[in-house]
Amino acid sequence: MMMSSRRCSCLQRQLVRHLPSLFVLSIIWTTCCSVSCQVDAFVIDFFGKQNHKSRGGRCRQIRVQQPGRDYCSIRGRNPILLLLANENERSDETDNATEDEKMLSELVRVKLEADHRRRFLKSRPRKLGYEEARTWVQRNLGVDTEDEFNDLVENGNLRTPYIPKRPEEYYSHSNEWISWDHFLKDDLRYGVKPASGAFD
Repeated sequence: MMMSSRRCSCLQRQLVRHLPSLFVLSIIWTTCCSVSCQVDAFVIDFFGKQNHKSRGGRCRQIRVQQPGRDYCSIRGRNPILLLLANENERSDETDNATEDEKMLSELVRVKLEADHRRRFLKSRPRKLGYEEARTWVQRNLGVDTEDEFNDLVENGNLRTPYIPKRPEEYYSHSNEWISWDHFLKDDLRYGVKPASGAFD
């Protein structure tokens, strides 16, 4: 009984002694995780041009460059997109904000631009609607029958990605398809509004 109470008090003293260090470690862990989530799109460079104070109070220098041009890898990490933060190019809306808020808003803007650029480059070209495709085919290809159109596609002469190679199948899904005669031979003079220019 005496031994267990002595052992229990010893464990309590050790816990009390190590509790502040555990508390500090937990704070460091949470701040590091939150900072690493916020600082994943710009590079901290200790030979940079601008001085910014970190939340810990230490002054660090951050070099910020134009996005999309400069990529670098630091100590084996993945390439990181650098942030554009020029004092002259900042908007008037953020003049009253602190340096951290300005940097965070620029970071968000750069991330959105990079995501939009990536999404735009990966997206497939969209096909024209039935009426626009019909008008384009009648004005530019000059074919009169389905066989001529299919020969044109097989020979590789239909090079635009905006006109489907099989228009009957493509426009049947949207219930716009009427017929090959309507698609290829309909007279456009009645569907086009008269021009109102200086030479009319």
